[in-house]
Amino acid sequence: MQTWQLFSKPMRHESIGLLISGFNMISSKTLLGSLTFALVSPFIPLALAHAADTCYWKDGTPGPIAYTINAGTHYVPRDVPRSTPIGPVNRRYGPVSGGGLAIDCQTNGPRIDFIGRNHVPLVPGTFNPVNGEDITGKVLMTNVDGVGVVVKLSPQYDTAWTSVSGSLAVPYAGYIQRYMPFVLSHSLMWPYITFIKTGDIAPGIHQLNVPDLLGGEFTGVGNAFTMSLTGTVIQAECTLSTNPVSADPVDLGTWNLSEFTAVGHSTTPEPFNITLNACRADDRTPAQTITYAHIRLEPTAGSLIHDAASGQFTLGTGSTAKGVVMQILHDDETPIALASEVKLKAINPGTTTLSFKARLYQTAAPDLVEAGSAKGSLSFTITYL
Repeated sequence: MQTWQLFSKPMRHESIGLLISGFNMISSKTLLGSLTFALVSPFIPLALAHAADTCYWKDGTPGPIAYTINAGTHYVPRDVPRSTPIGPVNRRYGPVSGGGLAIDCQTNGPRIDFIGRNHVPLVPGTFNPVNGEDITGKVLMTNVDGVGVVVKLSPQYDTAWTSVSGSLAVPYAGYIQRYMPFVLSHSLMWPYITFIKTGDIAPGIHQLNVPDLLGGEFTGVGNAFTMSLTGTVIQAECTLSTNPVSADPVDLGTWNLSEFTAVGHSTTPEPFNITLNACRADDRTPAQTITYAHIRLEPTAGSLIHDAASGQFTLGTGSTAKGVVMQILHDDETPIALASEVKLKAINPGTTTLSFKARLYQTAAPDLVEAGSAKGSLSFTITYL
């Protein structure tokens, strides 16, 4: 949290002097959003007379099949809450080849089973639904603290197989117990993957490397395949320098009492900016994850909220001017609400400039406006969502 202090110097009796001293930093808030096991494609006709009521390695060449999925690079805004997806939801990867290995399954009616089993722990606790789907008990741990992953199977496991797990996400269990006119052959894999924020993530770039995330087991085969996961997760954020404000103080000028003719009169807005440095953000076109800087402004040092929605706050300790308040504005001169998170702009890789304006706003009748010095202070916190 930084403090934005607004000061004014002593003025002549007939005028009001006001300046906004520049955001002296008190502290910096560092906070920071489908595994498809495709069964056989296409289905291969096989005479029922050869049905073995089980699954087996095609051509007698045993596995297990080792799949490796490179999930690419994903950005996570620093301050998004737990349960937020990181990057795309249910992004399809593959198909990934089985390297010539395949598993055939067939039955005349006796039950055959498939299990998609996680080989890493599940992340404990409950999670918010993602796209309306319950993911609690389906988020697998990765090697990066604060990053979990949901891996969903191919839709074929919801059509050719009867699911008993209520979801295509691993851990999954399904079976076939019916007359099969065709052989089902598993060789390819195209997972649908969603990364999930599960807790605090350290700043910087993180390499995902989970060599045995999950596996598949078929009746008659046992350990049929494993899946390893690699990729990169980058926390999107910026840093603030010791003096991030462009002008310190921001001078709002000197104004004669005659300028203040009616309640609602305002002085000429004075522009200034806050610079965010060393920003890490998605630089792809188009960006898959856009991270926005937000600001929260709170009056301090004797200043109080006058009208939160209008960005107006009172003069603070040491002020002698009367009948005016201060107002903070966006660059387009629309008010910035106080005491709430206000979305500003998407951060860019490198440097991002946040533009503002400030002015004096008359709140009393002309005969009640008094010349003098003025001070005002706002603390501000930048978050990345």
